[in-house]
Amino acid sequence: MLTTFSAPQAKLCTTSVVLPPVVCALLGATRQHKALSDIRSELKVVANAIMAHYKAPDSKREQFRRYLEKAGVVDSLTKVLVDLYEKQEKPDNPLEFVKDNLGTSSLSQGSSYPLQQEVIDLRQKCASLEEENKQLRTKLLQYEPEEKAAE
Repeated sequence: MLTTFSAPQAKLCTTSVVLPPVVCALLGATRQHKALSDIRSELKVVANAIMAHYKAPDSKREQFRRYLEKAGVVDSLTKVLVDLYEKQEKPDNPLEFVKDNLGTSSLSQGSSYPLQQEVIDLRQKCASLEEENKQLRTKLLQYEPEEKAAE
């Protein structure tokens, strides 16, 4: 819980100050025994500790953001979301749209054409090898009965 002191109450600054309970207790206990400058210096130490605590997650977030930018994730997400925004007829399930289009956004038609051609070629080769295998099995069956009869 945070407590708000106006400037006359806190007597530390000219604007409204928001302080955590620990600092409020520190101010209340030390106000009776110490000079105002001592209270200010202690408050600065506490404020610096609080700010140091809040800066750490920001730097981690910043590092993570840079990591995502370097990997191209931010660009891919942006492109998919822009595509969704520009669609005249919005899909019923936007999450499915993002899932379906996220992986394909990095592959353009120009870069996927050689892969599609390779798939077609490999399917044709597989079909011809299956046909050759079928012919060889038929040929093998022709010779097997003769070998059994000779024994």
